[in-house]
Amino acid sequence: VRARSTLCEALNSSPPCPAEILGSLAAVPLSPGFGGFSVSLEGAAILQNRLFYGFDIEVPVIYWPGLPVLLIRVSAQAYNSPDDYDRLADCLVGLAHPG
Repeated sequence: VRARSTLCEALNSSPPCPAEILGSLAAVPLSPGFGGFSVSLEGAAILQNRLFYGFDIEVPVIYWPGLPVLLIRVSAQAYNSPDDYDRLADCLVGLAHPG
């Protein structure tokens, strides 16, 4: 819940479901046109690779065609810390507003 709250606040995004139904996974929708990444499978792959190769962050980026939207999917596991989610949020904010 904290990871999702951190990301939603940083990205000015609304949570897609109530916190009460979350387990160890949470999705955060990205705004349309986020960082110039296309809302497509290709755009999701490019953003995921940018996070991995540019920032050493491994996080799934999912294209959800029904909305359509790109989603960041975070997983709360023992090897993740609140600092990791803060760093992800900072990187995403930087990608959303390059320059």
